[in-house]
Amino acid sequence: MRVPVEWLRSLVPTRAPTGEIAERLTDAGFEVETIHRTGDDWGEIVVAEVIAINAHPNADRLNLPTVRFGDNKLQVVCGAWNFKVGDKVALAKAGAVLWDPYATEPTRKKVKPTKVRGVLSVGMLCSPRELGLSVSHEGIMTLAPDALSGTPLAELLGDEVIEFELKANRPDALSVLGIAREVAALFNAPLLTPVDSGRLPRVDLGLHVDIEIDDAELCPRYSAAFVTDVRVIESPSWMRHRLELAGMRPINSIVDATNYVMFELGQPMHAFDWSKIHGGRITVRCAQPGEHLVTLDGRDRQLSSDSLVIADADRPVALAGVMGGADSEVTELSTTVLLESATFNQYSVRRTAHSQALRSEASRRFEKGLPPELTTVALHRCVELIEEIGAGRGEVLSGDAYPAPTPLEPVRLNFSRIERLMGLSYERSDVYRSLNAIDFQVAEDGDDLVVTPPYWRRDVADAADVIEEVARLTGYNRIPDRMPSGRVTDTVPGELDARDDEIVDVMVGLGFNECVTYALTSKARMGRLLPPGLPDRDTEAPLGWPQGWVQVKAEAMNDVGRQVADALLPLHGEPVELKNWLSADENVLRLTSLGTMLETLRANRRHVDRDLLLFEYGPSFRHREGSVPQESRLLTFVTGETLTATRWDGVTSVSMPFLRGVLDEVLSREGLLPDIGETRTPTVRHVALIHPTFTDGEAAAIIAQGSAVAAYGRINRDVAAAFDFEEAVWAGILDPQPVRRAAPRISFAPWSQFPPARRDVAIIVNIEVATEDLMTTMRRTGKKLLRDVRLFDEYRGPPVAHEKRSLAFALTYGADDRTLTDADVDQLHERVVGALRKRFGAELRS
Repeated sequence: MRVPVEWLRSLVPTRAPTGEIAERLTDAGFEVETIHRTGDDWGEIVVAEVIAINAHPNADRLNLPTVRFGDNKLQVVCGAWNFKVGDKVALAKAGAVLWDPYATEPTRKKVKPTKVRGVLSVGMLCSPRELGLSVSHEGIMTLAPDALSGTPLAELLGDEVIEFELKANRPDALSVLGIAREVAALFNAPLLTPVDSGRLPRVDLGLHVDIEIDDAELCPRYSAAFVTDVRVIESPSWMRHRLELAGMRPINSIVDATNYVMFELGQPMHAFDWSKIHGGRITVRCAQPGEHLVTLDGRDRQLSSDSLVIADADRPVALAGVMGGADSEVTELSTTVLLESATFNQYSVRRTAHSQALRSEASRRFEKGLPPELTTVALHRCVELIEEIGAGRGEVLSGDAYPAPTPLEPVRLNFSRIERLMGLSYERSDVYRSLNAIDFQVAEDGDDLVVTPPYWRRDVADAADVIEEVARLTGYNRIPDRMPSGRVTDTVPGELDARDDEIVDVMVGLGFNECVTYALTSKARMGRLLPPGLPDRDTEAPLGWPQGWVQVKAEAMNDVGRQVADALLPLHGEPVELKNWLSADENVLRLTSLGTMLETLRANRRHVDRDLLLFEYGPSFRHREGSVPQESRLLTFVTGETLTATRWDGVTSVSMPFLRGVLDEVLSREGLLPDIGETRTPTVRHVALIHPTFTDGEAAAIIAQGSAVAAYGRINRDVAAAFDFEEAVWAGILDPQPVRRAAPRISFAPWSQFPPARRDVAIIVNIEVATEDLMTTMRRTGKKLLRDVRLFDEYRGPPVAHEKRSLAFALTYGADDRTLTDADVDQLHERVVGALRKRFGAELRS
């Protein structure tokens, strides 16, 4: 909500500095987001009078206005045609700095003498957008006729605008008058209410409108007034300037008057061309099947049965509380106008605005709930404004449908409750003064106070609301600081909570940073996890998925890949759809968090080029027919291409052994892998994975009890490119639940008191030989004396042949009853290496 300070001071004549006003309002619960100061950057911009307009000799769409400012004259080149000789305009002389109206990002440009189609232009006539006053760039901004030529523009239009971040429960504050009431109460200043019921005489124009409300719950009140002898002209400069500062583009005298009332009083209004309303009647009803409406923005909108509309005798003419229809729009040919001022159900307006993806200043106010009493007040003020600016003459009230009036109930509270709730005592006089300052009526009934709020404060419904008003107006800083006297109840985490915390601890201990991302995502984001052009492309994509979606086909994966697709990356399934009013695109529950994690990695990659280790342990969801979605908590981690190393160049590349090591640490904590020194055989296998999300030959899956529990590897290059990566990206996914079910019961044994011996071996094998098969062979050959096998390096490239790779393992030998001699270890190690030669044709790398 933008409140021009000049407009505010016209209702509250206080001399307090703007900064002090903003600070006091923030302390009272109206958070000030920022203070805009227009005009501070308007150096070399002055008021000028147009004294001549000549044609451009080389361009039909350009003209050459000559302007006078003070004793000086200047000719400029201009592309706008909405001004005439005698108009006052804003002239930017050479050296002035303006906003570039054509830039996609906010950009400033300096005015310089420039030749345009062969004619020198030494200045510019400014649009509101170039001055930073509004988004309007449809023509030159014309100023008040009495503006003095040569006056710096900052002296004429410079102003301050306070921008608020208001809460949903204070619709009255979405108006200049609402903020003015608070300022008057806080500074003990008079309030100059803009509506005076005695200013306009009640007249009868001889016109009649039938108003019918189908459902009083959806439309509690509908009021209307006629305006005749309408002149659709340009609004006066003071009105246009205030609207522009508030963030609204001026249109014409009638529309501007309705918008002015909306910003001033908080009541949205709409004007219909009465000649275009069929049957002389207005009906507020829900849309009927098949109905549609072309709204003022030119879009033909299909209406649903739960959309509330304003209809005449034949068809809808407006979306209630959101936007009017183009068929009944006020134009320069309009002579009689029907002004609408109504109260619509806040939930109905919100539903319609979101379903049509159409938010407006009107819907923003209706969504917060407006009082029915405000409709007639706004009508009176709007008719007054229209007559004041010479745009027509009107009736104060021509029709009013109010089926079920709901008067405000007084709130009763015991005075002692204020102290009990706030922790300090208040004088009765302070309470009365605070509440009376915001128009609350206070009466006494014994020890009780009977408080009746004004009609615009329907958010005050019980004693706590009244006490809050007292507290904020007398100052929250009066409330003493005290430590809580109660005792916090101890909590005992469950077994699953503790085990989940262990996984997080392991990942943090490995240097990863935890992320928490939204469970809501978009189909497009998940669709990017699959590359385009998969074999056997489906002719029909799953329902609702974006263009270019390719369903995962069996031919694109091996058996393990199909298990991963079903258990960890179910991208072929249909996600659970939700209605997300905040973002129409983010409307499904994620099947996997991998897409969001890749976006998070990319966002951080712009600032850091290495050691990007991110993980999330969070929920994923699958659709289940006739039941709630199936929720699984999965560990997902991603990393970039490089890590810091201790060698001379300080950098190492991420590879498969690194990812395997991460998962091995988690599996060890879960009991599925033996620790160093344990003699039991691992109950998991690492096997080659072929899945479209990963790169063939650089991906693997972990199998436990015949099922895939994890997948890891390098992200497919096309998938990485879809997320704007040019370098390698690595990722892993683990489902801890089947891991825990597969983990054997752990038995503890004393740590061997005899020292172990380590031997390293580097071998060259064919690229299709699985690392897990090599490690299994080594364990079986070494038996109980081979305590641990760990892969610590993988190399591909010269001088190793293209179809081969080099793997380096660290083997730990030891016994429980003795210290192994070098001869014992060497003999056993030779036997292990021999088994690799015999079974896999492994060659020792020198």
